[in-house]
Amino acid sequence: MVGTQTRERFRLAANDVLQDGTGARGIGLDIQLKPDWQLYGENPGELGVSPEFDWSESRNIEAVFIKWPEPVRYFYSEDPPMSALGYKGSVFLPIQIMQGDPDQPSSVRLLFRYAICDEHRISDQVRLQIELPSCESAAGVCPRGLVAGDRGR
Repeated sequence: MVGTQTRERFRLAANDVLQDGTGARGIGLDIQLKPDWQLYGENPGELGVSPEFDWSESRNIEAVFIKWPEPVRYFYSEDPPMSALGYKGSVFLPIQIMQGDPDQPSSVRLLFRYAICDEHRISDQVRLQIELPSCESAAGVCPRGLVAGDRGR
């Protein structure tokens, strides 16, 4: 599903990963921002707002680990000095999903609450979903997920 707004676009995507016996699967949150828009990072600094991830509607998921890339510091004022940490353009957040049972399919459902800004801050949320088929235990290879959560704003 793609929205009609033009500030940002979100997509959950799955990678082909090898089953290592832990039930871990690799997915990622792909975020595309229009020029001059900034997404606040995990630790956004004194002016930013941290994103929130709600995975509670997911099925067959035990744990989620997000790897944040190094953010950029954006300065808004020199006197007094004010800044925030975040990203412009595009950012990809690698996410490790620990499945409860890797031999069963998983439904990854994310409610992502975030704030972006250009000259003004806008808080919003987006719901994304991806289906992860069960892994073939004998082959040890997990197929790609089925993307069902592309949304533009």
